[in-house]
Amino acid sequence: MRHMERFLFVAAWLMFPSLVMAQTMKGVEESSSRKTEHRRASLQAAQAAIDDDLLEVTIPQLEKFYASHKYTVTQVVQWHLARIAKYNGIYRAVQTLDARGALATAAAEDAAAAKSGSSLQRGPLWGVPILIKANTSVKGLVTTGGWQGYCIPGHELIAPRDATVVVKLRAAGAVPVDVGQGSVSWIVLADPEGSEFCLLSPL
Repeated sequence: MRHMERFLFVAAWLMFPSLVMAQTMKGVEESSSRKTEHRRASLQAAQAAIDDDLLEVTIPQLEKFYASHKYTVTQVVQWHLARIAKYNGIYRAVQTLDARGALATAAAEDAAAAKSGSSLQRGPLWGVPILIKANTSVKGLVTTGGWQGYCIPGHELIAPRDATVVVKLRAAGAVPVDVGQGSVSWIVLADPEGSEFCLLSPL
């Protein structure tokens, strides 16, 4: 009987570290799972908040977001790029996406805002992502004019410079994001008095 008791004692003693380790690992996994769920919930809440803020934002509202540092131009451009990636397969409004150029412009505007603060002279379309219609030249991008023939590899009609209207839009602070068809992703509208502007984003 004593031999059996000793055997059980030794067995329990040997198994104890494994049991402790198993319980510890279980606790770590549960903690990690809770953190992952919390992180996912936080990201979903943040996404819902920015969707609510930007889906039908007006230019004066966007200016307030920038002035209060709620969003940077880069964050706003990234939000638009994400919606293009999500919905353009359905609407096909965007023909040529200039994500690199748009993000570079956004970063430059954010840097200027960080450096100059409230003294920065901002144009009337500063930080506003826009779509350029496909029959308008944007330097370095394909100008299709709505004809797929200009998209044939080796025969693309690549604009050597910006059209005058694009030059003026850039000077006003706008951020060209893409080139699209008549079914545009953003349209800048003014009310009859010209006092309010709205960005319509069916994407």
